[in-house]
Amino acid sequence: SSWDRPSQPPSAPLAPVPTAPALPVALGASRPAASLPTATAAAVAPVPTATAKPPDPPPLKAGWAEYTDPQGKTYYANLATGESSWDRPSDPGAAAAALLAAAAAASKPTVASAVAAPAATTS
Repeated sequence: SSWDRPSQPPSAPLAPVPTAPALPVALGASRPAASLPTATAAAVAPVPTATAKPPDPPPLKAGWAEYTDPQGKTYYANLATGESSWDRPSDPGAAAAALLAAAAAASKPTVASAVAAPAATTS
């Protein structure tokens, strides 16, 4: 391919391209270090992390006990019946009661929320 040079310059002059502002003195220049601004870090208090306590396992069925084998694995046994299990034999009724008690305790208002939102009065 070939290119032909235009015979006349464009009718309107092109706008100048803006240049970047001058950069500050680079590090390592002859400027004394004492005159460089220094950043000061504000003291920041550590943020406490909440450690959630794992939920308690459901209660065992009556007659069952928890044991540990020689390798450290937990198993469960009912010595009266001779049964054993790797899975925790929980009492569904006791587990439901424990869940209801935990839900009731969690739904109780705290002192701070009671103060922040006093009960409405009707006149």
